[in-house]
Amino acid sequence: MLEELTITNFALIEKLHLVFRPGFTVLTGETGAGKSILAGALGLLAGNKASVDSIRTGADEAEVSGTFAVPKVGGVIDWLDQRGLEVDEGQLIVRRVLRVNGKGSVYVQGSPITVKELLELSPNLFDMHGQHEHQNLFEPSFHRKYLDGFGGLQGEVAELTAKFLLLSNLKKKRDTLLAGAADLKREKELLSFVLAEISEAKIILNEDQDLENEKTKLESIEELRVLSEEAYGFLNDEDQGVLRILSRVRSRLLGGKHIDNELEVLADRFDGLYFELEDAAGALGHYKESVLFDPDRLEEVHDRLDLLYKLKKKYGPGLDDVVAYGIEAEKRLREFGEEQEDTQALSLRIKELEKEVVNLAAILTKNRKDAASKMENKVMEVLSGLKMGKNTFVVQVTPKFSDGGVPLCGPMGADEVEYMLSANPGEPLKPLKSVASGGEISRVMLSIKSVLSEVEEAETLVFDEIDAGIGGEVGAALGTYLQRAAEKRQLLSITHLASIAVQADNHIKIEKVEEGGRTFTRAYEISGGQRVQEIARMLSGHPGQESSMAHALDLLQTYHKSF
Repeated sequence: MLEELTITNFALIEKLHLVFRPGFTVLTGETGAGKSILAGALGLLAGNKASVDSIRTGADEAEVSGTFAVPKVGGVIDWLDQRGLEVDEGQLIVRRVLRVNGKGSVYVQGSPITVKELLELSPNLFDMHGQHEHQNLFEPSFHRKYLDGFGGLQGEVAELTAKFLLLSNLKKKRDTLLAGAADLKREKELLSFVLAEISEAKIILNEDQDLENEKTKLESIEELRVLSEEAYGFLNDEDQGVLRILSRVRSRLLGGKHIDNELEVLADRFDGLYFELEDAAGALGHYKESVLFDPDRLEEVHDRLDLLYKLKKKYGPGLDDVVAYGIEAEKRLREFGEEQEDTQALSLRIKELEKEVVNLAAILTKNRKDAASKMENKVMEVLSGLKMGKNTFVVQVTPKFSDGGVPLCGPMGADEVEYMLSANPGEPLKPLKSVASGGEISRVMLSIKSVLSEVEEAETLVFDEIDAGIGGEVGAALGTYLQRAAEKRQLLSITHLASIAVQADNHIKIEKVEEGGRTFTRAYEISGGQRVQEIARMLSGHPGQESSMAHALDLLQTYHKSF
């Protein structure tokens, strides 16, 4: 239940604090006094879209705060528990701030939340119905929504929607795979060729460098042979060979070592040189003998280098890139097999989901028809009390078809839901927009909202000029209905009808005043003579007129014996 409402710097309201009591409360005032402003402030707490234009001129921010009494269990408590929040002595405070820079804030119990979260929370606190919602009755999509809400079918609809969207996505994925089958086949053939070409080459990393070195050697074999033979001759010539000369040096040094010990040290060093050079000469001799011209090997090297060059040109630039390309081709080919398996698995899953969707839709249709029958009876009970007892209200649930006459199932089910009305006995049922007047639409909407409120948790109902297009006896009947409805929950109604206002338990007056060259909207609870005067104004437009005052007092005493 809404206990308090505080509004600061919102439109024409500079500072306003209202205390609300249980039962039926009306809010009245002259045209332009600011009733829509108060409704807009409540709309902010409901999560409605905010505009910086609503901030009072000269202020940096506007703020609306509501204090609600909440039960110990229910949707509000569940919502709070999920976010680690708690009520304080049975109270919940919701605060919304608008700033001129466009960066607004929302707080619950002092903790920041998003507007999206506020939209989830607010239906558990209060349900607000404005004049614009009359148009919803002309849209079948809202008819389905209201019916599902009445029947408690939102969970079934959500499950069907989730499976339907999953089915749609899987079909799109399968169709994409099938549509690209030809391209995939060509790609697979190309990858198979690439993999075979690279695999058959049996590439060894860096072998192109080794082959280039070998090619250079084979092409210069004669030059290498001549150079090695000449070098070998310089070492082993019998007269002038380096080894023969070094041998003579050794013998001379050894011959004088008994004269001077230093020569013995030098002789040892030359021994080392001699044996090292002799070993190197042996190795050179072996190299000289191995340097032979091999045209077959040279041709093999050329052919191998040509193959590697072609592969690098196609998949390179380096041999490591060629090898990596082959690995990637092999991986992609494996994926082709997996994709083929995926397509088959998708088809099976699609068939399963189609059955599930059809079954869920069939169950939903049955439950909607059951709920439609109950909703019709409930709404007709309310309409009877609102002087529409001769009308017939029907919730029509029919199969959905394509233009070609094929049964359809969408994310919301396989049904078309539309509210039908017969304005007079014997008249055929027609869509609401074809037969209902403004006053009838208001009463039908009120009936639907009242019936829905019985299955919703919100303890507060707010009606913003639900009496549009209504007057006279119908207005009095509407007031009586609202007064009775307020026995079960708190009900706030912004109204222009005296026949409704006189039946309220509580009365708040909204007025516009000018002070210091500025305009302000104020609101305060009235009783006694003030209330008589306000009812008189609503009756005739002349609050001080004696006849109007007498009529107002008579009406108030009719509905309130203690007045």
